[in-house]
Amino acid sequence: MKAFCPECGTTYGEPGGGSSASLVWAAFACAAVSVLFFPIVLGPAAIALSAVALHRKEPHAALALCLSIVGMTAGFILGALAYGG
Repeated sequence: MKAFCPECGTTYGEPGGGSSASLVWAAFACAAVSVLFFPIVLGPAAIALSAVALHRKEPHAALALCLSIVGMTAGFILGALAYGG
């Protein structure tokens, strides 16, 4: 017999019940930070995290992937404008 959470109805021990959205949030965070700091490192990290989240069919993973690409591109453009001379 499966046990259910009385508050949210999630089955205990069910895969993806709890920490699965953490990949999406990590991708959002990396994408946001990559606009101003280290887009060459954090941009691909955000893309990889959101791609894994998309493969796991997590909610908002497609949005995270798009924002990761936009954040990395914006970071490269801002870096080129600031340091390109």
